[in-house]
Amino acid sequence: MDLVPTYFGNVARRRDPFSMLRSFEDMFDRSPLFDNGDTASFALNVEETDRGYLVEADVPGIKRDEIEVSLDNRTLTISIHKADENEQKKRNFVHMESRLSSASRSLYLPNASTTDEVSAHLTDGVLTVDVKKAADKKAHRVKIS
Repeated sequence: MDLVPTYFGNVARRRDPFSMLRSFEDMFDRSPLFDNGDTASFALNVEETDRGYLVEADVPGIKRDEIEVSLDNRTLTISIHKADENEQKKRNFVHMESRLSSASRSLYLPNASTTDEVSAHLTDGVLTVDVKKAADKKAHRVKIS
């Protein structure tokens, strides 16, 4: 017989303040209501340098004309849209898993320049985006009259 009865199961689990949050998130992960079938994404690496941001996106098998890069109000958006057709209309498929694939990633770069100081290069399935930082704005001293 325990000296202190436990009505809620394991004591260690009760002490974990995030266990209920995890259970709540798991409920949505398993629910078919929240599965849109398109979980395609791509990995990003973001490095901040003295002069700007260097963003690398892994996009193997994607061509230049299937990628769109935009910078709007310091938010960098990288979108891909790939149609894998492979002469689908001419062939008699019994089962086909190649399909239209699209994904988009956006990230806010707080010190990014708001001008067109952005360059992008695609090499060996890695998209490299270089975003310059905005010029340092020094505080303007106001004379009190």
